[in-house]
Amino acid sequence: MRSFLRTQNYAETAKEVGIKEDSVKRILRRPNLKLYLEEIIQRAAIAEGTNLQWMIKELRLVWEGQTKADPIKMQAMKQMGDLIKPRGPGVQLNVQQNAFYSGMGKEVIDAEWTDARATAVEGI
Repeated sequence: MRSFLRTQNYAETAKEVGIKEDSVKRILRRPNLKLYLEEIIQRAAIAEGTNLQWMIKELRLVWEGQTKADPIKMQAMKQMGDLIKPRGPGVQLNVQQNAFYSGMGKEVIDAEWTDARATAVEGI
């Protein structure tokens, strides 16, 4: 575990520890070790000032064109976002679909509501 945290590379860790690379990957896929790794990385990120506000500031600089959107940096930003997002018991993800009628004309949407109203009045 400590070897992987230091090297951050499966092959180097395997060589250093003296086991196969596939064994390193298998060991690190264990749920309890994944949680432990995430916690260590989160603590290190927090110690370095990486939080949601920092990420928003950095992404805003890219959006405004002050910083170049380097693919490696963007991938790192995505991974940091995964690390700091809330998870665990009591956390609920809400997904809102705003484009349900996307591509349909106003007439189609209005006709659907007109039909629904007519059906409701008939049922009274």
